Amino acid sequence: MLQAKEEEFLLVGSGGFKGSPQPDGTVEIGYSVLPQYQGRGYATEAVAVLLSWAFSHKEVARVIAETTPENRSSVRVLKKLGFTCIGQGSQARTMRFELVRERYHAEESV
Repeated sequence: MLQAKEEEFLLVGSGGFKGSPQPDGTVEIGYSVLPQYQGRGYATEAVAVLLSWAFSHKEVARVIAETTPENRSSVRVLKKLGFTCIGQGSQARTMRFELVRERYHAEESV
């Protein structure tokens, strides 16, 4: 993620896909924003772009993301964009969230 400021670009965070879609159409995203740029909407904007790109590919049926319960900002971002918590993540003390294609398109049309 880059922020344009007076014709220079600053790195404010990063985000992307953790590999290609699985055979069942699942793709995982990850993202991070540097502490001094948190709370400015960068994570929400980045995840929204990742979702748009992912669901523009017919082989993607759902997007998942994991975070810790203590990372309330990340939980808020995911919920704001329509993700639901589906249980424990792949590591101890993590939660897994998902957004399925049908719900994504329903959220888009609201």
